[in-house]
Amino acid sequence: MSDASAPASPFGNVSPFRDTHRSRRRAPRTDVVTFEVRVTLADTMPPVSRTLAVASDLYLDELHDIIQTAFGWNDSHLHGFSSDPHYYGTDFEQYLCPQQVDLGDAPGIPEEQVRLDELLRKPTDTLTYCYDFGDNWLHTITLNQITDRTPHDHRAICLDGARPAPAEDSGGPHGYEMLAAANDPEHPTHTAARNHIAELYGPETNPADWAPIPLDIDAVNHNLTTFGTGPTTRTGEPSTPIPAPLRPLLAAAPHPLRRSLQRMINAANLTDPITPDLADATEFAKPYVRLLDRIGDGVKLTAAGYLPPAVVHEIFTDFGFDKSWIGKGNREDHTPQVADLRQSLTRLGLLRKHTGKLLPTKLATTTHHNPILLWHHISQRFPAIAGPPPRTDRSFEHEALALLMLAIATNATHPLNTIAPTLTAAGWRIHGDPVTPLTAYALIRPTIDLLIHSGHLIPHTHYDPSPTVSGPPARDFARAVLAATL
Repeated sequence: MSDASAPASPFGNVSPFRDTHRSRRRAPRTDVVTFEVRVTLADTMPPVSRTLAVASDLYLDELHDIIQTAFGWNDSHLHGFSSDPHYYGTDFEQYLCPQQVDLGDAPGIPEEQVRLDELLRKPTDTLTYCYDFGDNWLHTITLNQITDRTPHDHRAICLDGARPAPAEDSGGPHGYEMLAAANDPEHPTHTAARNHIAELYGPETNPADWAPIPLDIDAVNHNLTTFGTGPTTRTGEPSTPIPAPLRPLLAAAPHPLRRSLQRMINAANLTDPITPDLADATEFAKPYVRLLDRIGDGVKLTAAGYLPPAVVHEIFTDFGFDKSWIGKGNREDHTPQVADLRQSLTRLGLLRKHTGKLLPTKLATTTHHNPILLWHHISQRFPAIAGPPPRTDRSFEHEALALLMLAIATNATHPLNTIAPTLTAAGWRIHGDPVTPLTAYALIRPTIDLLIHSGHLIPHTHYDPSPTVSGPPARDFARAVLAATL
């Protein structure tokens, strides 16, 4: 095919990967509709499949992420798309993953340049997807039907599915069927399959290590909905730099999660100037000013280094801790809320301990009566309340705090409900269990409490660990916190 006869494309005819293979590409649709597609894994019987509803303007690199999520894979192998129903045929175009493009030894077009609606036009049209060129998981993507979209439709959801998906590195369709039988005591060839695996790989091999991945549609859709709503925006501009506390998390996250987090970072507009309104800054500064007023020129600490009981009790009642805590509230070592508040202001550089006294810092004296200056200082130092930044190892507190700020900055209503599954997907566990909103709250409670005191988060009840975001001032503060770490 000559360049002159190439189909219309939003990218023109400039791809260095274009070759003489025939193309099924056509001009993309002018409207965005919903494609219901069925993704079927070849050579499985009955077929392993997932039925998805996706936006027609998805690019193939996005579709790859969606398929990975729907099948529960972690994007640890190469992949590619083809308009040839047999994938390895030589008559039709191939659409290449970034690693193939970098190697430069395969003819084709980078997948991020090809829209789904250039290849699927009407029901029964198909596209081929191959994942892991060793195990050779071949999928046929069939367009079932086309429906109208609303502005609130997610870009991808899973509607249905059949059979668990193969585990990574489980040996292709034949290995999948053998492992499916070996992990199902009710399967008619269960014993024979286990014996065969022991003969092939040794008696110490545990088939459960490669057990098929059950389909949990709710969990899949929770992950898929991070792809957002509305049409794709491809400006060609570079992505926003990643805030420092999020870099280790993104490095450890599976590819679909990395993409969705980068989208959230882009949506936060962290490079735009952020200046608070005086009234908002004054409201935000109230708890800090109140505590600095109580400390005054300094408070003598007890011999054990704690605030004196009378001061603890004043803070305890003044901040309303008595409404949600059992006890007299007059000992700092028995009232963690007061201890956390003191420690937070110390890490923010507003309080310091010297010669047995708790004193305001020079910075606290300078910003005490200047709400705008105090707002800017706290936003720049806010990550410090999670402690010193780690040198090499990842820190749950730093990543959770950064995710909390990102969720607030991108208008998440219940930020803990956003960050808990994200932390789990990035590899964090609490005593071996997935992170939940409750466990996330328990581990970053000082941060949550400080945001509640400053009016940026609104608690529901004493028993509800999922506070809601108060409004635009909270979003501006969260953006400023993240922008300070770029």
